[in-house]
Amino acid sequence: MGSSGGGREDDESRVECAIRETREEFDIAVDPAWIVWTRYYPAQHTIAPGSYFLVGKFEEGFGPVRFGDEGQQWAMMSIADFLNHPEVVESLKSRLRDYLVENT
Repeated sequence: MGSSGGGREDDESRVECAIRETREEFDIAVDPAWIVWTRYYPAQHTIAPGSYFLVGKFEEGFGPVRFGDEGQQWAMMSIADFLNHPEVVESLKSRLRDYLVENT
């Protein structure tokens, strides 16, 4: 089994992939029951694969963050701060807004 750069490995489900990637990048163990929303987003270029956006609720927190081989930086912030942050990728802001529109 090799690294697939954030993609699914072998027969992983999208949730299993997200859980593995979160463990690899931040050493956070995610319970699949915490995943409350998923949506597929087609690629903007026809030759690229699409991607899934998952939302998880960590009611009890998640412990210390320890970067794995891939993690670079993280910060806790409110949803409003995330949506207004100038360095957050616009497509991630848009996807979070999709979740909020459907779930608030």
